[in-house]
Amino acid sequence: MRDDVQEPVFDFPDGYKVIYEMASVEDYLHIRRVTGMADKDAAAAGTGLSNTDFAVQITYNDQCVGYCRVISDGGLWYFMVDGAILPDHQGVGIGRFMVSYLVYHFHQTAPPGAYMMAVSWVPDFVEKTGLQKLEPPEFGMYAWRPITGPGEPAFENPVAPPDNTLGDDYKVLYEMPDADTYLTLRESVGLGWKDPAFAEQSLAATEFAVQVKYKGNTIGLMRILSDRGLWYYIVDGMVAEEHQSTGVGMFILKSIVHHFYDVAAPGAYMLAFTTAVRFGEKGGMLHLPEDEVPFYAWQPVSKNGGTQP
Repeated sequence: MRDDVQEPVFDFPDGYKVIYEMASVEDYLHIRRVTGMADKDAAAAGTGLSNTDFAVQITYNDQCVGYCRVISDGGLWYFMVDGAILPDHQGVGIGRFMVSYLVYHFHQTAPPGAYMMAVSWVPDFVEKTGLQKLEPPEFGMYAWRPITGPGEPAFENPVAPPDNTLGDDYKVLYEMPDADTYLTLRESVGLGWKDPAFAEQSLAATEFAVQVKYKGNTIGLMRILSDRGLWYYIVDGMVAEEHQSTGVGMFILKSIVHHFYDVAAPGAYMLAFTTAVRFGEKGGMLHLPEDEVPFYAWQPVSKNGGTQP
């Protein structure tokens, strides 16, 4: 918990009300259409919204006019998604309040070592809410499952499942390792310390994972977190140093991206935040547009008296 992040005050004209729950599927889809955002499959929206971790909704005269929500694994990763406001209610501070409150709630409730990520095309606005801009060399990348209309060709997965040519000493498992193995691999590749209890809770929420072992030892992994409807995120991608440039990482990434396209509903997005941009390109990911800027917040974590991400 961070004491320096203050709870925002809801101070708006009569008629406005804040509700700390996600809007209905009908209101969600309606506001997206009115604001010119991409359409979503109604069934996928129902599934995705039902897996919301925390949300803020603003009503005016009891009608929903704006919303924003967070999905998470409850341990290490939180993602702010689906922020939208009806045009007639923009410019009065609703958006800033909603994002600021979700950042405040994250800092009040998320475990030490957790990260919250967001993407916005209004970075000057977001920087006033407590989120920090994700600076190069780390960039945002995405994959998108298009919506096909009547009479259009059926969707075909653009990323073929990769051939496993890693060698006899390598074994591929489509599951996460236990928390001890995960934390040991993190430490070996120089990533920050995580609390074992929260790591175990986080890993249990994995939607899909690829793990590679070499002579019985886990040397590479990557996983997806999602709301199983609208949003998917690649997290915790890592390969032990002595097995990098062997094809292990690319096999894992292509397996992950293929899986997304294979199971995601029309209109779903998958995001990743990475320093290995060219690696992501070869694995089937695309660059976020220049006007969509990644942001983050994190909960400080202490180990042996020190604070580290």
